[in-house]
Amino acid sequence: MIEISVLMPINNLSNYTKTSIDSILNQSFKNLELIIIIDGNFNLINNFLNKYYDDYIKSSKINIINNSQNLGITKSLNIGISHCSGKYIARNDSDDISHPNRLQNQFNLILSNNNFKIIVSFFNIIDKSGMLI
Repeated sequence: MIEISVLMPINNLSNYTKTSIDSILNQSFKNLELIIIIDGNFNLINNFLNKYYDDYIKSSKINIINNSQNLGITKSLNIGISHCSGKYIARNDSDDISHPNRLQNQFNLILSNNNFKIIVSFFNIIDKSGMLI
């Protein structure tokens, strides 16, 4: 059973999209799936995903949902939730870069106290070259 489903809506490709996806796929926590909801620029984004992540798509580590039209982030996330098979759901925007231990740390926190319903984390802001601001 998948423990964590990570939802990532994508409307446009950015300079950080590949790094963002890689940051989820390279997590120290391995029992996860990445649900990508494509909400615009369908051909461009599908071509990008097939070029870089074909093996992950074939293995169902990445599941792609193509909205029939641009629906916006809220409706896209609701559609994505209906496709999650994980016990827990995490969010990652397509321009977010997750720390390699993010999901493991959050999972451990959940296991340590079952009263948690939502867990958020701190973040750092970087410039275009990836340097910490």
